[in-house]
Amino acid sequence: MRFSIPRLVSFGFITRIRHSMTLGKRLGLVVLLLASLSLGLVAVIMAQNAAGQRQLGKVEGHWEFALKARGLGQAVQQVALVSQDTFSLDDKDEVARKIGGLEKAVAQLEQQRDAFLSAAKLYLAEANVTRIGLSLREFIAYQRDTIELAVKVSPKAAFIQATDEATVKDRERIVRDMDAVAKDTLESLSGLRAREAEQQSRLLWASIGIPSVLILACVLTSMWIVVRHIRRPIADIVGAMRRTVDQQFAEDVPHRQRHDEIGEIARALVVLKDNAEAKIARDAEIEAERSEAILAQRRAEEAAIAQERARVSETIGASLSHIVAKDLTVRLGEDLPEAYARLRTDFNTAFDELLHALQAFRSGTETIDDSSQKLNLAAEQLAVRTEQQAANLEETSAALAQILKASHTAAESMQGVTRLVGEASLEAGRTQSVLADTTNAMQRIEASSGRIGQIITVIDEIAFQTNLLALNASIEAARAGEAGRGFSVVAAEVRGLAQRSAAAAQDIKSLITTSTKEVGQGVRLVGETGEALSTIMAKVAEIQQIVSQVSSGAAHQAEEIRQVNTGITELNVLTQQNASMVEDTRNIGTVLGGQVGELSALVAQFRMGEDATPATYADAA
Repeated sequence: MRFSIPRLVSFGFITRIRHSMTLGKRLGLVVLLLASLSLGLVAVIMAQNAAGQRQLGKVEGHWEFALKARGLGQAVQQVALVSQDTFSLDDKDEVARKIGGLEKAVAQLEQQRDAFLSAAKLYLAEANVTRIGLSLREFIAYQRDTIELAVKVSPKAAFIQATDEATVKDRERIVRDMDAVAKDTLESLSGLRAREAEQQSRLLWASIGIPSVLILACVLTSMWIVVRHIRRPIADIVGAMRRTVDQQFAEDVPHRQRHDEIGEIARALVVLKDNAEAKIARDAEIEAERSEAILAQRRAEEAAIAQERARVSETIGASLSHIVAKDLTVRLGEDLPEAYARLRTDFNTAFDELLHALQAFRSGTETIDDSSQKLNLAAEQLAVRTEQQAANLEETSAALAQILKASHTAAESMQGVTRLVGEASLEAGRTQSVLADTTNAMQRIEASSGRIGQIITVIDEIAFQTNLLALNASIEAARAGEAGRGFSVVAAEVRGLAQRSAAAAQDIKSLITTSTKEVGQGVRLVGETGEALSTIMAKVAEIQQIVSQVSSGAAHQAEEIRQVNTGITELNVLTQQNASMVEDTRNIGTVLGGQVGELSALVAQFRMGEDATPATYADAA
């Protein structure tokens, strides 16, 4: 491949510039690219927003003009309706009051006309604007003439003029023109919206495509700069650092020839690698020398420890020999090595505790011997008292049997009385239930009477309304003249029927009121009877409760006497068993005294002086 001299010069120059650029300059280049991209995107978005705002202004203008046209047509119809409603009245005062509203509607129509004509110059031809303006001006002038005619001549004349066929046709033509203008404007608005949608679609694709291309180009360029000139060299330097940490010094450090921060890091890493390699060599020599010294010291320590352990074993063996000879006063001395201080303390503490236990055991055997002698004496006295207690229990048991028989008789009598009182209470409860049913039935009658009264009231109100309707029908029939005469006769009959219905409803309501009062009196009397019967039932219940308590107390007393009798019988049996156990206790005390003597002889064989003799570390040696 051949290269021209200018191309080679240019390529070398670019290479030198690329190697001499610092990381800050490279990152600044990336930031510059991203900033340029952001500015481009902002410019595109602002252009799109400006176009959208202009298009939105056009749409809103068409829509407002269509609303003005439709509102103007509705205002014309509103003025015509108000005019006809005002002039169709016969009351002049009412006509004069409503003329003010009509004049206000005409004034509002004139304001809407001016606003419409001002806006129509942008959307309609000049001839159409002139024609519509003349028609509206004639309509408004005609309405004002009609108002003046009603004030000066009569409302009837104004009504005839307002409902004239030519006037109606002119008004309908104006409304049709306004509807046509609104329809044409809305159709134009639909076309405008279609063109706007098409333009928005093109702008959308452009706004998506152009920024996407710019973003992709900037991202690719930034990635190339970051990966090629920053990330890859840093990864190479990190790899070289890891090899240095792992003590792999065979490979060279890359990028040493660069003139930026990465080149400085690479050159510093070369120095670090050389220093680390030299330090590792020196550390290996020092470690070898230190290992030999440590090994010699460890051998000397092991020999001393073995000699010390042999002496400690001899000392502990001598102490155990004394213990085998039943001498519990021997102890390990304070001259043991410090490493065995815990062993010395535990050994001495264990034998102190054993010595104290044997001394306590010896004192306990003496106490047990004295106690066994006292126990034998107490057992003899207890046997005599047990025989006396058994005789007394037999007499008490016979007396309680007589009392138990009398208690059973009293309890049976009280049960009969309780049964009679319960039957009386049951009959009183049935009577109260019948009175309660009677009271509920009379209350339901009273409630039904109330509902009937409400229905009669509704019938009375319906008759009153029917009378009013018949009266209104008679008035309307009188206004109708000859044509309403037959309807007037029917209305008079309906009115008479309504009055008779109202009178009958009042009679029924009076009877229902009297019946309700009588039923209320009956409910009150039945309630008082129920209250008296409730009082009687409460007293009977109290009597029944007292009798039940007495009967229950008698039965409970009989049961308690029976249990006492049973307990005394069992106590007699236990007393006899106690006599047998007293004899056994005397025998056991005799055997216990012999065994305590044997234990005392065994404990006396051990040496348990007040002062312990320590086994010294020197003696063992």
